[in-house]
Amino acid sequence: LLAEKVGKEHPIRLSFLISLLAAMLYFHLANASISYTIVSLLVGGVGAGIGVSSMQAMNIQSVKKEQSGTASGIYSTFRYIGGMLASAAVSLLVGTTGLLVALCIAGIAGFLVSLVGKEKQVSLSKDAFK
Repeated sequence: LLAEKVGKEHPIRLSFLISLLAAMLYFHLANASISYTIVSLLVGGVGAGIGVSSMQAMNIQSVKKEQSGTASGIYSTFRYIGGMLASAAVSLLVGTTGLLVALCIAGIAGFLVSLVGKEKQVSLSKDAFK
């Protein structure tokens, strides 16, 4: 609903900003209280929840109707790969400054990409990759 009123780009940008805040909160999770942990995870969940649906909608709308299944599959594949890589990175870097830096770099990069991303229709034909 929010994306329909203000456009899909704005919730995606907001999502990355909230995710940056969550990354900073996550840095202190190792010695945190239960309430701090709950708030941190809620902030992260809100950040993800705001942006994911808008990103998926933009993905599907950016291709021709006949190619929406392929586009959805590609989106899901990259989402799962990203999730696995992020989980591995967090496991390796937990409790280090490297984790905060990595999460902040990812959040800033996503935010910057969302600034230049425009909604336009693309073709997934073999000729498009030549």
